[in-house]
Amino acid sequence: MYVKPGPHPHESGKTRKVRIPNTHELLPEEGREVPENQFWVRRPLHGDVVPAEPPAPHATPPTVAEILAEPAAGHEGNAA
Repeated sequence: MYVKPGPHPHESGKTRKVRIPNTHELLPEEGREVPENQFWVRRPLHGDVVPAEPPAPHATPPTVAEILAEPAAGHEGNAA
């Protein structure tokens, strides 16, 4: 399950500070995948976190062979 910190109840535009059990790190503002256990299932009920969609996976950069196989821009042929 993917969650983000919920909105701060008293400070507009800020989010709550939610600690991750065991590591005691703060849940990042961009969110994180967390286990679907009793602790995390209850956090949305208290407004500490909100369910969110994980970010889209990054596109894989092209390989050197793919880059070399593409014709260079502006060099479609000889204009002599």
